[in-house]
Amino acid sequence: GTGSVLGISFDISKISEFSISRRAFAGMRNLQFLRFYINKPGMHKKVSLLDDMEYLPSLKLLDWNSYPRKRLPPKFRPECLIELRMQFSKLEKLWGGVQLLVNLKKIDLSYSFKLKEIPNLSETSNLEILRLVFCKSVVELPSSISNLHKLKKLIMKGCKKLQVIPTNINLASLDEVDMSNCSSLTSFPDISRNIKHLNVRNTKIREVPPTISRHWSSLTWLHIGSRNLMTLSYVPESLRKLDLRNSHFITIPDCVISLPFVQSLIIQNCRKLVSLQGLPPSLWCLDATDCRSLTTVLHTFGDPCASFNYRNCVMLEEEARRRIIQQWDYNYLCLPGKEVPINFTHKATGNSIAVPMSLHVEGTISASSRFKACLLLSPVKGYPLFDITCRLRSKEGILLNEVEYWISGLSPKFLTEHLLIFCGDLFQTDKCHELDITTSEILFEFSCRDNDDKIIECGVQILREEGESSSSAMDCYETRGNNNHHTDGEYKAENTL
Repeated sequence: GTGSVLGISFDISKISEFSISRRAFAGMRNLQFLRFYINKPGMHKKVSLLDDMEYLPSLKLLDWNSYPRKRLPPKFRPECLIELRMQFSKLEKLWGGVQLLVNLKKIDLSYSFKLKEIPNLSETSNLEILRLVFCKSVVELPSSISNLHKLKKLIMKGCKKLQVIPTNINLASLDEVDMSNCSSLTSFPDISRNIKHLNVRNTKIREVPPTISRHWSSLTWLHIGSRNLMTLSYVPESLRKLDLRNSHFITIPDCVISLPFVQSLIIQNCRKLVSLQGLPPSLWCLDATDCRSLTTVLHTFGDPCASFNYRNCVMLEEEARRRIIQQWDYNYLCLPGKEVPINFTHKATGNSIAVPMSLHVEGTISASSRFKACLLLSPVKGYPLFDITCRLRSKEGILLNEVEYWISGLSPKFLTEHLLIFCGDLFQTDKCHELDITTSEILFEFSCRDNDDKIIECGVQILREEGESSSSAMDCYETRGNNNHHTDGEYKAENTL
């Protein structure tokens, strides 16, 4: 190496092991970028340093995966460092004392399982990102963090021994804090009133302080669900997304129901939840997966583009299921069920159905016409990761549209048969030509990437523009009217298409 070398990037996954001598970089006085990386996830290499390296006075980037020593060399001079990345290292401590690091903007020591101490950061005033993911031996966040006035992101998820967080500080620039799965953490991290995203899911935090509703006006995402969260009395009105998964609520807390702007609510795996007596009026996404004690749903839904997931809510009463299914216009709905509901006027066994358009309206279908589809899916073994595709073709075989819906692999398997209900447009934008439906039909073909046999039955309902009537939908309503009481609002939701 010579003084002309500015950067080294070395994929250490391509060799079995290697050693570095103390004078390996002695001639590289202008080296600015040093990167030892592993290109294959999950692979770790044996790297050895024969002795402490000579210092690198001009280094701006140090990215060293699986660094082999307990600390950086005593002669290491990081004054010029802008970014320090040392994932999967054997570090226990970076350095002693206080280092003048006015240029440093990012530190990433994630998966350094033996790291016990975060260095004094008093002279790291320009630091913007501090990542300590799964640093399982870290117990304390140092008080010197109060000097990090430009810190934007503090990511410490999986720090299982973390217990001590400084108090009485308010970092002006901090907008994201992730301390999820810090299973020893008991105190609420009140270190900034400007936070936008806060994740303290799966901790020992038992309650949210009253100050959060009064002062945290910038908070939009709050993830706080855990087995230890028994009550919730305070949440800021500014929330757009609230994650309460794994909590032990029996009903949704009143402070959640009254939120004026929240759009997404996650209550996955709330095993003690019995009733949804109310939900925020602005809500358009609800994930109640694995709420296995949930029996009643009493609230109404206001947003016509809502996505609701009741996967494995196996105790849902029939009346609750009926109310859920009869809502106006889901973007996505998944819930347990044994057969396609009666209001889907066209049904067929298997994964395809031909719908004659002449049964619905006279004349032609407009370019804005839509449909609602329902699939009966068999239980899925293992953790499902598949997508449902709906292809619409004319009688002549012309592809009119293609709609795709993902079923996430992050959710558990189906415990029983489920219904998947979704809406879509009959035509793509570039296929807006009108069809003569007195002689035409549309073929709906549903496919599953994993296995089409998962689709037991399918149903389709053609939706039309508001203000038009549908004789088939009206007949369906009148047939059931003898057995079920419908309010005026329910009738409009079901039949005003």
